[in-house]
Amino acid sequence: MRFVGGYYFHVIILSLVLLDMSLNLVPIEEKLIQHRLRWFGHVQRRPPEALVRSGTLRRDSNVKRGRGRPKLTWEEAIKGDLKGWNIPKDLSLDRSAWKTAIHVPEP
Repeated sequence: MRFVGGYYFHVIILSLVLLDMSLNLVPIEEKLIQHRLRWFGHVQRRPPEALVRSGTLRRDSNVKRGRGRPKLTWEEAIKGDLKGWNIPKDLSLDRSAWKTAIHVPEP
C-alpha cells in the first residue's frame, strides 16, 4: 500500500493518514454502511413471500444468547445506519431515490 502511494518502508507514515491524504479514499466505515444499506434496499424490494423477506433465513429468537453484551444483529445495525444517515425506511422501495440517498461520493 505504501509503494502505491509513492512511499517506501523506510518512511514511517500511519496507514490512516496515508489513505486520507495521498490515495484519496473514502473511509471504510462509510463504505461498509453503504454496502449494508444497499443490501437492505434489495431485501425490502423483494416480494413478501421471498425467503429473505419471510424470515426463513433469520436467527431463531428462542436461542439463549449467552453472557455479556449481546452481539449486534443485522437488523440493529441497519436501524443504527438509517438513524445515523437520516434516511426513512420506506424510501428503500423507490430504487432511484434509495440509490442517491445511500451514495458515498468518491473524493
